[in-house]
Amino acid sequence: ATARAANPYFARPLIDVHLAHRFVESRPRFACVRAQGRFVAVQPIASRAGRLGWAEAPGALNSPFTTLSTPLVACDAPDGWADALALAIKRACRSGAFLFPMFPIRSPIGIALRHAFARTGAEVAALAPFERPVLAARPHYDAYADESLARSRRKGLRRMRRRLADRGRLTHEVAEGGSGLHEALDAFFRLEQAGWKGRMGTALAAHAVTHAFARDLFLRASGPVAPRADVLALDGAPIAVSLAIVSAGTAFLLKTTFDEVHRGVGPGVLLEDAIVRAMHRDRFCERLDSATLPGSVLESLYPDRMAIADLAVNLRPGDPLFPARVAAERWQRGARVRVKRAAG
Repeated sequence: ATARAANPYFARPLIDVHLAHRFVESRPRFACVRAQGRFVAVQPIASRAGRLGWAEAPGALNSPFTTLSTPLVACDAPDGWADALALAIKRACRSGAFLFPMFPIRSPIGIALRHAFARTGAEVAALAPFERPVLAARPHYDAYADESLARSRRKGLRRMRRRLADRGRLTHEVAEGGSGLHEALDAFFRLEQAGWKGRMGTALAAHAVTHAFARDLFLRASGPVAPRADVLALDGAPIAVSLAIVSAGTAFLLKTTFDEVHRGVGPGVLLEDAIVRAMHRDRFCERLDSATLPGSVLESLYPDRMAIADLAVNLRPGDPLFPARVAAERWQRGARVRVKRAAG
């Protein structure tokens, strides 16, 4: 609740859900820093956080449903917290390599921790860096639109809204708990399963394990991490749903889907625009995090960017295998990108 930078994935309710559904190892460790008898920095650690080259490596706790590995750091953490946390991580791991999946490399916490590792002599390598769309609230929506949306984009949004309104009564509804959240989750699973993800077998509801996990994730979020579902409805029937977790002033937009029957009039984009309007009108958060990989449609709606990379740290200075593993990992990732492009 008092973190310098929001990271809902390391909050107790979300870690509990990951443990209950076995999406992380059963006994994670926690590198912790205390000051005056209380925690001021915490980094959950998994013995296997991902591959680096030809072998698994420990790292920050993560799953297919997490999009950040920033440690939780208290707003009033004293100077030296980063050096203490780097030392705690080093003590917790026997392996030379340590991974931070999807790490904000240019954030204040990211810079402080990278410098702390460098002071220990550790090598640090950023893998597959990209710019994630984020949006800090402007004074009001019109200020955002004037700064961020080209005239053609604004005209396009108005045109899509008119075309959808011609088909029925268009409403934007919000659910944050109770029966409304249950109904929004059901609508999300139903729309996603009916779309291309359902046909590909990658929809959350396509598998009992992911279906139960996702439902639990949003229903059990509480306290400093709060669920939010935004629903765009036509004559009361949901045609687009966005699921988010709001934490420490940031809304993480984890999942979104829309009714492909209305694809031609952009219900998904209109819902994203409605969320931006709601942020400026209701101030339910001060920042939107797209929680996306490269290529998101939100790149054209959010003007701000957050530099993200998988960060590899060599906890054993001078380990000759670390540069070779980093080089192998970069080659493998590049090969996957080339194959994907060649496939169309």
